Amino acid sequence: MNREQPHIVILPEDDANRQIANGFLTHLNVKYRSVRILPLAGGCKKTADKFEKELIPLMMQYREMTVILLIDGDQKESEANNYSYAVAKVPKNLKNRVFILGVFSEPEELKKEIGSYEIIGEKLADDCYDNTDTLWGHSLLVHNKSELERMAFVIKPIIF
Repeated sequence: MNREQPHIVILPEDDANRQIANGFLTHLNVKYRSVRILPLAGGCKKTADKFEKELIPLMMQYREMTVILLIDGDQKESEANNYSYAVAKVPKNLKNRVFILGVFSEPEELKKEIGSYEIIGEKLADDCYDNTDTLWGHSLLVHNKSELERMAFVIKPIIF
């Protein structure tokens, strides 16, 4: 991956999110060479902290870098705190290059209904490529709608 060209770095909270991201990258139309999935962060707060300590300095250096944080909402009162904690780590000057997505509860809940994490990722890529919300409209994912709308113009040209 050429860091001087537009590229995406994905920081998954856990292995389930990593597998979903891998499934997304298997879509036939995804330019997977423009995307890098980082090692697991190990929890929502660790994901946000790792973003702050390691990725913000890189984003300042590489203006073509876009970051996606994949975190679980855990479907509790802490759901808002998970996202709020992550959002609070994003500097204003980078907001248009950082996106935070995740399952409202945990990916395991979505897996029970849809299938493997990789299949979930493939179906999410289908929706992105086709401009549909077949899976993105699912009750465990629909809360991502505003973030998806915000990122469509930034992410889509890089990966499709």
